[in-house]
Amino acid sequence: MVPLLKQELPSAQASYRAGVVLALCEMAPQVGDEFTAEQIVPVLMEQMKEENTELHINIVSNLKKVWRLVTD
Repeated sequence: MVPLLKQELPSAQASYRAGVVLALCEMAPQVGDEFTAEQIVPVLMEQMKEENTELHINIVSNLKKVWRLVTD
């Protein structure tokens, strides 16, 4: 599922990208630390480069779900 989402993100509308990053953050605890570090974190980092406040808010406000997995 993550590869499909990654493929669609560059051409997607901002509201869709904001929803995807929120879903990825929510998914992180279920898929584990290795998958999160390898698949989800790069997507989040790439999206932080975008000039979209909604994306940034979704990532930052949910980062604690991802951060715990990749730093433990």
